[in-house]
Amino acid sequence: MDAYKVIEIDESTWAIDEGMVKSYLLAGKERAMLIDSGNGAGDLRHLVSSLTDRPVMLVNTHADGDHTGCNDQFDTPYLHPSEFAYYEERNPGKAHLALPDSAKVYLGDRWVEVLLIPGHTCGSIALLDEERRDLFFGEMI
Repeated sequence: MDAYKVIEIDESTWAIDEGMVKSYLLAGKERAMLIDSGNGAGDLRHLVSSLTDRPVMLVNTHADGDHTGCNDQFDTPYLHPSEFAYYEERNPGKAHLALPDSAKVYLGDRWVEVLLIPGHTCGSIALLDEERRDLFFGEMI
């Protein structure tokens, strides 16, 4: 866990800083969402488990290696379908699930909406918790 610095945003939202890359953990009453899995510098699964006991849904904002490095420590990642070809090129044979534009994910007491923001990669997404006025993204906007 020394590879990471945890920054509490509020009682159920954390930034996990790995130097040049950040992941975000959003905990709801029923499940949690991990946004990106970083470079793969450490045991991210153990760190996430120390912050929440909820089942964790991994969402990759895009398929660059500095955002998918610890994917193997979690269940099958979700990506926007526009990112599938790039993910498959970089991760041959690795399973992934679709999370389309405008999809809303319910964590138990908070909703997170998927926003397609192509540019950095064709399937880059941001995740919006509108009620809390929080927007999470993988690269600079």
